[in-house]
Amino acid sequence: MSIIKKKRTMLTVMCVTALLISLLSICSACQSDENNPEATEPLRTNARGHSLAPEFELVDQFGNVHRLSDYRGKIVYLTFWATWYESSSLELQDVERLYRDRAQNQGEVAVLGVVYPSEAVAEGAMSDEIREMTVEEMKLFLNEENLTFPVLFDVGGKIFGQYAITGLPTTYLIDREGFFVGVIPASIDKGLMDHFVEEALHGNNDD
Repeated sequence: MSIIKKKRTMLTVMCVTALLISLLSICSACQSDENNPEATEPLRTNARGHSLAPEFELVDQFGNVHRLSDYRGKIVYLTFWATWYESSSLELQDVERLYRDRAQNQGEVAVLGVVYPSEAVAEGAMSDEIREMTVEEMKLFLNEENLTFPVLFDVGGKIFGQYAITGLPTTYLIDREGFFVGVIPASIDKGLMDHFVEEALHGNNDD
């Protein structure tokens, strides 16, 4: 990626972060009202006005259960993706390198992927070009691509909804206390992944 393209991507991230985090707050509030109309607990925000990222409990390709709260104290690089988006293989290999370079989630950074697998291949439901793989197909794909970073299966798409995913890939950076610090609504390379992770680690992403 050229320097100009990197600067444009960084500018895009800065411009949409506040907007998307606000959208997430609205979506989270709507979700809470749907699930419990009597709920009155306000949305939690920190001193910078960033919302608390929605909790989740999902299983990865190895059968391990992951909760966002398990990663308190770490910066979380949470990327939502699909096998059918253009250039997915290149970016996923970069995510894998990020995962390995950052101590495979044993250090200060946790790298997690989230996918929305198909529950069944219903005739006429989706074209083969855009249909996501089933869980079992996804496991085979990850193995064939030598991808070992945790990929969480959001069967039913609940977490995709709570995180207001409207385009793929979309990546969120979440701080050590579980609050959003940045949104990347685009495909990026390893250099930019490292840049945004370092910004989150050192607290240089003030508005």
